[in-house]
Amino acid sequence: MSKIINPKINRAERPDKAAFRAFMGAFFLLACIAPAYWAYYNYGQYQQTIAFVRKLQENSEQFLTNDERAERKNRIALNTSMANRYRLEIILSGAGSLILFGGAIFLFTLAVKARKNKPQYANIDWQTIPLPTRRIEVQYKRFYNVLFAFIIIFCGGADAACASN
Repeated sequence: MSKIINPKINRAERPDKAAFRAFMGAFFLLACIAPAYWAYYNYGQYQQTIAFVRKLQENSEQFLTNDERAERKNRIALNTSMANRYRLEIILSGAGSLILFGGAIFLFTLAVKARKNKPQYANIDWQTIPLPTRRIEVQYKRFYNVLFAFIIIFCGGADAACASN
């Protein structure tokens, strides 16, 4: 028995895949704005906190009492800790933003490549497609009505809660 080997047919992707990838790329591009802004905001806070710590460290302790020196050390430690937190938030939100931006660029690239390939469809002989001769059965479950009622009640409750404020 001989095997039938089908040559691999190089077909273009479905045209809606390019649109889907373009929309997902736009979504990722919009989603990367918030973490990028957060990284920028934390960078400003980090710079201010570091400048404040440097200023505290540069001031002379010559005329300070022991309590004032302890207070200054506590203040420097607290603000250094805050600066480290801001730096961590800069790193994490910046990395998240770059990942989302890279995903958007990747999806845009795939969408552009998919648009270059023109779909090649075979002609359909409509005479060979049989028309339905039997009755078409519609599947119905009572569960769908329960879900629909739940959605109506939930949205109505949310609307009532918003209206009362």
